[in-house]
Amino acid sequence: MDPPRKKNRTQSDILQFFDRSVKTVNSSDSIETASLTNAVSSTSTDPVNSPLSVPENQMSECHCSPPEPDNANGILTPDPPLETGPNPTDVGFAIQKALEGHKLTDAELTQSLNNRWVPATKDDLSYSVEKGTKRYLGYHYLTTYPWLAVSRVEGLQGAWCVWCALFHSSKTAGGPSYSGGQALGALVQTPLKRFHKLTYLSAHSDTKYHKMCQERVLEFQNRSASGSQNDVRNRLDTARLCAIQNNRNALKPIVDTILLCARQNIPIRGHRDSGRITSAENTDVNEGNFRALLRYRVRGGDEVLSKHLFHGAGNAQYISPEIQNDLISAAMHCAVIWIIIIIIIIQHV
Repeated sequence: MDPPRKKNRTQSDILQFFDRSVKTVNSSDSIETASLTNAVSSTSTDPVNSPLSVPENQMSECHCSPPEPDNANGILTPDPPLETGPNPTDVGFAIQKALEGHKLTDAELTQSLNNRWVPATKDDLSYSVEKGTKRYLGYHYLTTYPWLAVSRVEGLQGAWCVWCALFHSSKTAGGPSYSGGQALGALVQTPLKRFHKLTYLSAHSDTKYHKMCQERVLEFQNRSASGSQNDVRNRLDTARLCAIQNNRNALKPIVDTILLCARQNIPIRGHRDSGRITSAENTDVNEGNFRALLRYRVRGGDEVLSKHLFHGAGNAQYISPEIQNDLISAAMHCAVIWIIIIIIIIQHV
């Protein structure tokens, strides 16, 4: 005897089921029963637009839409990895600036020597392909040679000698008997891109021009560590500023004396008012009021004027008749400008 077959539930059975379950509630819910019945019937005819249907993108627990295939075959392709450019502290940026003829600042040189970018993984190291095999620049070379650096800047990818690339004084060096006629190449003017024979690194460190660049690097580091106090450029600037200040101090009493004569309508010129003043005492010859007043200031204790007249350069006394006229003309122009400014202010008040 065959087992009883299970009766297939049809749409009418499902509707009857909902009708029975809803009718057990009181009669006030008849409106809900009708609406529910209509909803079930609409679901069977239009499952997409049915209010009881669940969207496909909400089928999963995380409510995330599945990725769409990128091609007609339905094969999912992963997103390409994000390409990262060179590090901002890559030494290649400083080398590029030096190769273009621009002058590097002390901060840029210090960063290239002490804080430049260093490869973190093997993928960041430069390599060359020799007979189908990759030849990498090993990490131990970066620690063995402190001047060795790696760049990822476009056009400058490879290994560089930071000392020679940034501190060389010419584009030629070496050669037979150190004549200096050999053009600089890999590690200095161009990156080293072949790593099958790295004995070239030790040969480079023994060259004369590399050692000269090393001396320049040490001098730069010592100067930076001392706060630039021993820098020849700063010393020259300090001496120049000191000379300017001394000249101004010496010129001030001379200008004051000329302006005094001009305000008081005192004649400046005398019978013999040329030459150097060698003494603070008046001479038998009348040299004029201007030179007499200068002697008077020296006797009054003006050490700056005394040092200038008696120990200064003979061709920079600033007391000749020509200098007197120039100072009077300059004072006149300053007075005219000041009068014009006062007039303009008064007109706008």
